[in-house]
Amino acid sequence: ACVQTTDKAGRVSSTKCSSTYKVDINTPSIRFSVYSSTSGGNEWNRSLTMQGTLSDIGSGVSSAKYCITSGSTCTPNTNANISSNSFTVSIGGSASARRICGNVTDKAGRVSSTKCSGTYKVDTDLPIISSISATTSNNTITVKVSGSDSHSGIASYQYSKNGSTWVSSTSTSYTFTGLSDGTYTVYARAVDKAGRVG
Repeated sequence: ACVQTTDKAGRVSSTKCSSTYKVDINTPSIRFSVYSSTSGGNEWNRSLTMQGTLSDIGSGVSSAKYCITSGSTCTPNTNANISSNSFTVSIGGSASARRICGNVTDKAGRVSSTKCSGTYKVDTDLPIISSISATTSNNTITVKVSGSDSHSGIASYQYSKNGSTWVSSTSTSYTFTGLSDGTYTVYARAVDKAGRVG
């Protein structure tokens, strides 16, 4: 602001101006969207990267924090690596659906409220066959397996003799019948609910 003063004799002072001040009355904002993903089965993702988009119409964006939770919200405590007013975060695998939450601070020190994305299910690991055994009787071979998957869970098992044609089953055992005399090698693998085969 600048001012002049006039005395009773009509003399006018020179113009004097104050220092300049910057004022930011606006609160910054943050929103989340899917940056990239690889879809699996049963609403599971094999990989997922979320993007946080930041905005502030006053002083500008200074920093942002985020957190990942299986709950409805969380307290952001991890500093985001911001580039061009956005950042990306890869969501790791989990047995439950999770979301990302975050807030943003502008250069005036104003902090936005915490905003969260929707929930997403991510399975980044292959299922595991922990044991396999086989028994023979007449012209049959019965294969028994046990397996595990730490994220989405096992959806089915696949069985093969000699590694050619694979047969799918939800059972942990399968019997090959009508076999001719000879030597057979049996195989088994697991398929999780995200469609990963291990």
